[in-house]
Amino acid sequence: IVRAWTRENPGRRFLSCRGRRVGGGFESCNFFHWYDLEKPHGWQYLALLEVHDTIREQKNELANLREKVRCVNHVSENLEISSELMESIKQKNEKVEALKI
Repeated sequence: IVRAWTRENPGRRFLSCRGRRVGGGFESCNFFHWYDLEKPHGWQYLALLEVHDTIREQKNELANLREKVRCVNHVSENLEISSELMESIKQKNEKVEALKI
């Protein structure tokens, strides 16, 4: 059982086969039958559309936040590397100064 999320049939369930694997994809078996006989209508129709839109917006927001976290982590890693390099340069400068004396 699969749930449709089209504007015409939001949340309406149907039966379908996935087909059979052929190469890198699937070959359809062309079987389709509505499980829910009636289409969504009235307040249920509107509520399902609203919920679906909200879920889509939240998924997009989560994807954006994950990308921001990935960027922050990348910058943080670069700062750690830069800090380690600066410490190494400082130690080498101290050795050079010590050799001058």
